Amino acid sequence: MSEQDETISAGAYLGRVIRILIDDGRLLEGELQCFDKDMNFVLTSTTEYYGVPLNDAGGALDTTSSSSSSRTATGAEREKRASSRFLGMATAPGKHVVKVLAAPLA
Repeated sequence: MSEQDETISAGAYLGRVIRILIDDGRLLEGELQCFDKDMNFVLTSTTEYYGVPLNDAGGALDTTSSSSSSRTATGAEREKRASSRFLGMATAPGKHVVKVLAAPLA
């Protein structure tokens, strides 16, 4: 896959909620507004989570279930370990991005 194809694929996520794992262990979750060739991201309606283990960032904040009673004890424990705050608009410099997580496109 060429670099241009990868950019087109990433562009399909504009306006969708993504999660960005930062090298200091924070996880940003928000709506992707734009990105550039250096993989700097701009998100809106962003919530910052910290205290999420780096190897567990994908599943730590599972929001696919709307019922809290259906979550496993492990998932509830992970949420308790993670603290959060609302940021609004945020930028994530590409040099600090470890991983980008997004739901598959339908």
